[in-house]
Amino acid sequence: PAPLSSRTGRRAGNSNCSSARTTPLTSAQPSARVISPHDMCRGMVLLEEIGRGACGAVRKGLYVPTMSLFAVKMVPVLDDERRHQMTRELTALHALSQNSSGSHIVAFHEAYTDPTHGSICMVLEYMNAGSLQDLLSARAPISERLCASVCDAVARGLDELHRRKQIHRDIKPSNILLDCSGHIKISDFGITRELNTIEVANTFVGTLAFMS
Repeated sequence: PAPLSSRTGRRAGNSNCSSARTTPLTSAQPSARVISPHDMCRGMVLLEEIGRGACGAVRKGLYVPTMSLFAVKMVPVLDDERRHQMTRELTALHALSQNSSGSHIVAFHEAYTDPTHGSICMVLEYMNAGSLQDLLSARAPISERLCASVCDAVARGLDELHRRKQIHRDIKPSNILLDCSGHIKISDFGITRELNTIEVANTFVGTLAFMS
């Protein structure tokens, strides 16, 4: 897909952060040293907002030591409901990040606290062509080949989730991300649920317009 023009915004630095966990970061670019969560926090410069959902804002982030771009999802921790969704999303992303090479699920790199904004920051793979919703909103022509690629990628991503006993529960255009290399991935795991072999999901959650 062709790249989408992004909104511009004031550039803001990220400071006074502390590590949310101690697992080393896997950088989007090769690095000569192990990067800790605190290093990630200190080296991250937050750029413009690229999305906003029920849990919080997503901003483009530049990790200066490697000049790598990431998506940084900022979730306020003072809101009980958002904190609960954030905990569920972190748990799902951490589980899904194991052996995720070639995955159709957006990659999770790290998480750290940002006391200045009262938020937990989740460092995710940056998909530089935006979402399927962006294409629909721009009324951009969508070829049959792209439609087929989206269907194939989403089906493979859901199969990957289901094989790991996870259900997404909020598949919609804004949660299907694209990049300029043609990769298509599922994002936003705030209401994901893990099932064992005998459980049945019997609650109504998600986005009403996209329920079936």
